[in-house]
Amino acid sequence: MIVGLIPARSGSTRVKDKNIRLLKGYPLMAWAIAASKMCDLETIVSTDSMEYAGIAAEYEASVLMRPLEISGEFATDLEYIEHFIENVECEYIALFRCTTPLRWMEFINKTIDLYRNWFPLWPENSTSVRTVSQTREPVEKYLHFGDDGYSLCGIGRTVDEANLPSQGFKSTWLPNGELDIIKAKTVRGGSLFGDRPSGLVCHYVPEIDTEEDFDYIEWRLEKYGSPVYDYLKQTRT
Repeated sequence: MIVGLIPARSGSTRVKDKNIRLLKGYPLMAWAIAASKMCDLETIVSTDSMEYAGIAAEYEASVLMRPLEISGEFATDLEYIEHFIENVECEYIALFRCTTPLRWMEFINKTIDLYRNWFPLWPENSTSVRTVSQTREPVEKYLHFGDDGYSLCGIGRTVDEANLPSQGFKSTWLPNGELDIIKAKTVRGGSLFGDRPSGLVCHYVPEIDTEEDFDYIEWRLEKYGSPVYDYLKQTRT
């Protein structure tokens, strides 16, 4: 019913070969594979690279090779997930992105178990589920920059209003990449998350998009550890 999917295209530019970049001796892809396996899910890596496919197999994940035309820098999640459900029979996809290695596995396992144990009841009430973290500032304080200066992301406010204390604004939440649960039925209808997405609030989860992010992840791993890291060490010795 639920299949773990790890998207791992090659060709990252901001962090070279990001999905196989080593963190504590293990490629980021392996951290995502381990998280899926810790949930006892069938685990499949979608990639355009034979090198990446070999690494996935080394960590005992199945591989689905995706076409190059849906693997470029501007390829969308919807494209490779549509390709995935055309080739893999499932009702739900648990999406584990490689760029979020420090996962809160207790939280993720509880979420997966809800889908397993309460499938007849609550999953039909939402078209998808995404983990979210609270942003440090409300969206009304964020800016767009252009040739003539900056404009506010928030609609219907002046610059002075946007500068008011944050306590006067609604909280803002951002999908953090820790876990997405996507319905195959919704994807077949041409949408990734559908018209009734649900957000699962969790703690702050750092993502890797820059070299500085990678440095920060390494620092957090040294300071706080990780159950996924423990799993990798136990299973790869």
